[in-house]
Amino acid sequence: METFVNKPKVLSNNKVFSFPLNMMTFHQLWGVVTPKEALRKLKEVRIKCENPRNFEEWALDKIGQELYDLFIYGYTKKQWLKEPSLLPSSIIQRLPIRLTYEENYFTTKYQSMPKEGYSKLVENMLDGIDVKLEEDFFKLDWEKIANHLVYSGEVDSFFKHKYGSLEYNTLKFEHKKFKGDYQGNAVFNHVDINVPYLRSIEHKHFKNSYLKHYTLNENEDETIVSFDIPISYEENPEPFYPIRDEKNSNLYSQYFNLKKMLPNVTFGGRLGEYKYLDIDQTIASAMTKAKNLLRAK
Repeated sequence: METFVNKPKVLSNNKVFSFPLNMMTFHQLWGVVTPKEALRKLKEVRIKCENPRNFEEWALDKIGQELYDLFIYGYTKKQWLKEPSLLPSSIIQRLPIRLTYEENYFTTKYQSMPKEGYSKLVENMLDGIDVKLEEDFFKLDWEKIANHLVYSGEVDSFFKHKYGSLEYNTLKFEHKKFKGDYQGNAVFNHVDINVPYLRSIEHKHFKNSYLKHYTLNENEDETIVSFDIPISYEENPEPFYPIRDEKNSNLYSQYFNLKKMLPNVTFGGRLGEYKYLDIDQTIASAMTKAKNLLRAK
């Protein structure tokens, strides 16, 4: 593994800000220097809501209109293709708000990337295991192949949409080559509503070699940048993010009851559990499920 600390930047109205929201962001925007000054300002601008019912109300209650408009609204509407007022507050509650100058997005003890990339990591995990690709799972009689199934696809599809279809969000990716250093950072969030992509990812900045001091001579090596572009699930039916609003949560609870009736099937991942999981949560859940299966043998 190779150590990597994610310190994304936000491009808003052609200005670059530190992100997630921290003391540097507040200093850049309001000129405040100390946590007390920032807290005083946050208390001044917040739009109080005793019982936030949705994403927007929760955000306005914590950070007020200016920060919400600059950093949250456009990005959220693009990502989910919905007004934030229609989304659950659990989505925004994942976003750190700090009264320190710490720019690290995550606070976990160990932070890293696979040294040779995720493709190589998965390839090593599957070494010695029979793998079939381009198969239609729903045409397979899996019970003749295995005693136990680990299923990580859409949970509603598994049950043939018995109670109706759950909603998912998706993205498409555009990869472009440039000369030199495109953006000087691994991740940029593009929050303006008129910008068609959510993030630009410059892959070379995941490498430790790019943490060293640069010379003042421009490096003209080739660089690859990926752009995350939101697209409706109807246009590109490849599910990425479960939309856990009230309507979908109620629908999922019906599928959850069906899952409990299948002891020889383990449902996992974002789609199988219908949860917006980060990769560390996904791996932790998979390891826990694997241990439970081994104990049950």
